[in-house]
Amino acid sequence: MITRDELMQVFRGRGDTDVGYLEAHSSRFLNTYHRFDSGWDRNAGIRLLDIGAHWLHQSAVFSLGGYQVTATDVPITFDSESVQAVAGLLEIELLSYTDLSAEGSLSAISSDSMNIVLMAEIIEHITFNPVELWKEIYRVIVPGGRIVITTPNYYRTGGKAWEWRRFLAGLGSGISVREILNTPTMGHHWKEFSLGELQHYIDLLSPDFACVKGEYTNDSNSKDRVFQKRFKWLLPGIHLEVDVAEKSSGITIIPDW
Repeated sequence: MITRDELMQVFRGRGDTDVGYLEAHSSRFLNTYHRFDSGWDRNAGIRLLDIGAHWLHQSAVFSLGGYQVTATDVPITFDSESVQAVAGLLEIELLSYTDLSAEGSLSAISSDSMNIVLMAEIIEHITFNPVELWKEIYRVIVPGGRIVITTPNYYRTGGKAWEWRRFLAGLGSGISVREILNTPTMGHHWKEFSLGELQHYIDLLSPDFACVKGEYTNDSNSKDRVFQKRFKWLLPGIHLEVDVAEKSSGITIIPDW
């Protein structure tokens, strides 16, 4: 069992990681690992691709757990002293990309080479048409592999779905116009999902994708409120696992934009 202290020790004294973010989200990093690992047969493989790995907080947990991790992100992130130090310590391979929306954005990664593809708190930040990215994910994952997605729950207690004053004023919900105009597009939750919506997203991509685990989660340090225990769809997060049992159909959706 990997502990919070073990995770914090990896980053302590190794450069400029965002310690506040790591402390606040350490439960999510650990729970994502344990939730996946408890249901994964390691005989199926331990090669893991972490897309949008950023400071390597989540990558580090999987590496500590014995997975062979390749982390991807933009070059400026991997120039960080902390990222370089942690990658060296844990033998995490770093591969940069410049544009995930482009064809062949993960071309440095061989086809059929990854057993697990991890998208931890990434899908809500995607502002481009994601079909080319999903083609790359499909290409690099092996038959029998699994995709793991975590993301905030749109219907969580206190989330943007419940901004009644905006709704009653005719200003909609979700991301606000002010946020669109004043926040860098990759810096906030551009599109949040319910569990059912995220499963529908996956179903539209390919008949080779099968959602095998979908849960509303509370990976924060706070306990579930009484009504959240009864109404799980009010919990803060979503954990979704997708099996790719075989690769026969490809990504079948054709984007209109």
